[in-house]
Amino acid sequence: MFENKVVVITGGANGIGLLDIVENRLVGMKCRGVYETPGGTILYKAHSVLETVCLDKMTMHKKQELSICFAELLYNGQWYTPLREALSAFVTKTQEHVTGKVRVKLYKGNMINAGVKSPFSLYSEDICTFGESDYDQTDAQGFINLYGLPIKIQAMVDGKTVLCGNERLLEQKGVEVRVQTAVEMRDFAEPYIRSRAIRHLEKGRVVIFGCGTGNPFFSTDTAVALRAIEMQADCILMAKNIDGVYTADPNKDPSATLIKDSFKMNVVFFEIFCSKHHSVATDFFVV
Repeated sequence: MFENKVVVITGGANGIGLLDIVENRLVGMKCRGVYETPGGTILYKAHSVLETVCLDKMTMHKKQELSICFAELLYNGQWYTPLREALSAFVTKTQEHVTGKVRVKLYKGNMINAGVKSPFSLYSEDICTFGESDYDQTDAQGFINLYGLPIKIQAMVDGKTVLCGNERLLEQKGVEVRVQTAVEMRDFAEPYIRSRAIRHLEKGRVVIFGCGTGNPFFSTDTAVALRAIEMQADCILMAKNIDGVYTADPNKDPSATLIKDSFKMNVVFFEIFCSKHHSVATDFFVV
């Protein structure tokens, strides 16, 4: 009891637990409430910190999710209900190993975590750290490939829609087209092979390159520049859904003016089969 009083007095002296809110009553009316609970606020904070090291990820997330439901039951006076009993049983189970010591610094209404220790802590610096550890990071490679598979499939479907749409649009205009992708998508595109792409170009075909370079963190500009160098392109033309080169983006800047003097242009604008919303291939054309 003495320790609880010390927590309340110390917390109150540091402005902890002051709450001025507008809450929603059971029937929907809004009511302003001003509360001061320094002791409870500090204990809640310390307990939450302790749970971060003692609870596994899924249990902690589910407890946080159900806490809203539990709070609504209490606020609405539904303590003696089967649902409240079931939730209480869940919480009791989660707290079997939540014990230890927590240090909290109080300063001008703030509670700062200053340390936590528990015999049941799930944290191990030897396994998970930003420095060197005993964990073999190569173990994650297979998991990353498997975990990211649905995203990869979605990207393939989206890429197929765009690339195939561009291919059909060009073919409707009598242009023979081949699509090559840096990421293997054999159902609708050839894998990118430089020598094969050059042969297609030598035969007068248009080659659409997809999936950038196949590497993350490369912008479309960088990927286009690299492909242009590999193909020994004479120039790179950018196609946009505007009618020329402006001093700024005309869709965003009303003061943008059209540059008519070709000698003042740093880039060459060339309109090639532009549709209503986007250019046929990508934003860039390697020539």
